[in-house]
Amino acid sequence: MESDTTAIIFSVIGVGVVLAGLILTVTERLGIRLTAVEKETARLAGLLEGLGLVGRVAPRASGDAD
Repeated sequence: MESDTTAIIFSVIGVGVVLAGLILTVTERLGIRLTAVEKETARLAGLLEGLGLVGRVAPRASGDAD
């Protein structure tokens, strides 16, 4: 009976370690993708700014109709 309990405990610990590794791997991949998206967004923003296609929009008065 005691060996069954020990086997269950080690199995649960093993599953926990595997899940923790999986979570860390997924988190790392998401971080890499997010960094790539941020770099591409900055590149596109610089391109649009260089072409003069972006600028500040004048704020509308709160009473203006659409």
